[in-house]
Amino acid sequence: MSACNENKPTADLIISNAVIWTGDEKLSIAESMAIHADTIMAVGTNETTQKFKRQNTTVIDLAGRFVTPGFRIIRKGFTPSI
Repeated sequence: MSACNENKPTADLIISNAVIWTGDEKLSIAESMAIHADTIMAVGTNETTQKFKRQNTTVIDLAGRFVTPGFRIIRKGFTPSI
């Protein structure tokens, strides 16, 4: 049975019991998100993200604390082509 689970996507980290602002008009607040490497796999209820949990997944219970997305701004200098 464990062979079946090996093919399912797994989260490295699950944030649960949070107030997550998504910026999405249809689902502006969520309570949980699953993350693998640098990719958010799922955002929704605690139940939604549990399907990505495996034995090695870190779960952080935020006990109702607020989460907002972070933005990384990369500035590159302008180099004209001559």
